[in-house]
Amino acid sequence: MTDAVLEVRDLHVEFATDPPVRAVRGVGFTLAAGERLGIVGESGCGKSVTATALLGLVDPPGRIVEGSIRVRGKELLSAAAADLRAIRGSEIAMVFQDPMSSLNPVARIGRQIEDVLTYHGWQDRGSRRRRVAELLRLVGLPDPDRRARAYPHELSGGMRQRVMIAMALANEPAVLVADEPTTALDVTVEAQILLLLEDLTARTGAAIVLISHDLRVVAEVCDRVLVFYAGRIVEEGSVDEVFARPAHPYTRALLELAFGRDRRAIPGAPPDLSSMITGCAYAPRCSRRIAACSDDPVLEGRDSHRVACWVGAVR
Repeated sequence: MTDAVLEVRDLHVEFATDPPVRAVRGVGFTLAAGERLGIVGESGCGKSVTATALLGLVDPPGRIVEGSIRVRGKELLSAAAADLRAIRGSEIAMVFQDPMSSLNPVARIGRQIEDVLTYHGWQDRGSRRRRVAELLRLVGLPDPDRRARAYPHELSGGMRQRVMIAMALANEPAVLVADEPTTALDVTVEAQILLLLEDLTARTGAAIVLISHDLRVVAEVCDRVLVFYAGRIVEEGSVDEVFARPAHPYTRALLELAFGRDRRAIPGAPPDLSSMITGCAYAPRCSRRIAACSDDPVLEGRDSHRVACWVGAVR
């Protein structure tokens, strides 16, 4: 993909506990300019760890042990700390799921956005203030001058999330990573934030990596989807292809849980990622397992739709 703004290759993330936890195992994907990519899966499948790894924000005892992450051709994993800090926020930025814990409760909204601009070289105070007003209007906050003077507790949850999106977009990054950005919001506000993200990609050209456990959210916003299980991608393709013709039994189970009439939980539990996994990690929970599932399946298929499964096939 020649126009890729984000390239991830063979990413491995490990937590140095006793025993070590292999949270992300060999993940790779690309993202084109303006594309909206969803990453879905159960809690603990590695999707949020992958999101933080994209910005070099994996906290100890976690560490990236192998792989490559390139944003607009710049390698993040070998970058010096100062270079990585410069890339973070200007080339790739993140919207976290809980704005109240991400915003400074004792600083005004405008000051917090100005701080982001100052860090990335906006030295003129007048230019910063005009940019703050522009950003607040961009994310749909009325009366931006008044909102800029407000403290976080004076805004609703939806408004705070819009502020977080404004901060992430402040320096026009190529990639916006949104980790469960609507989890704490009610259904009406969730819909508004999702529409905002769609609109912003169209208007700014930023690509989005949207992390979500909710397949309905991904269906609403995304062009392409990665299905994670036990730290790996088990299926990938366009949202239309994967949702209409899921090839992996796990993907089928997630879709049934999200959209089907029988919404019972998937039987069993994900594997312990501190243990050695041999063969297909989903096999112990799968009603379609066969003898070949004792071997590790390879992610393969046709065109952009691929699956890692011995019994599933891309049609």
